[in-house]
Amino acid sequence: MKRIILSLALALVSGACSDATAPQSGIWSATTGVGFSFELTVSSGGNEITEIEYFWSGLSCGGVIHLGGTTAIERTPGWPISDRTFAILPTDLPHINGTFNETGTEASGSWAWSGCGEGTWTAAP
Repeated sequence: MKRIILSLALALVSGACSDATAPQSGIWSATTGVGFSFELTVSSGGNEITEIEYFWSGLSCGGVIHLGGTTAIERTPGWPISDRTFAILPTDLPHINGTFNETGTEASGSWAWSGCGEGTWTAAP
């Protein structure tokens, strides 16, 4: 009987410390403060990112300036969101690492692109 009560107590404590709210689904617009921005598409369940679209506007990379344009990558299944964090690591585009806040309404993180630099970003749906 003591084991059952202890198990129930632990279950209640675990429930009180449950995961934060899943990220809002839809398109999230991110700003970097340098020559590109990007949009993330969060799935309806808030458990994966199904697309990233980069927008170029004067990013300088090793002597090459990306004046303007877009590049989109879709993925099925998407990049997983686990414990509110994710990583998008394409081979020839900026790597994006991020975390959604506990209410699922804001995100922030870092970006890095070999030869182009690194920095931070913030996003909202």
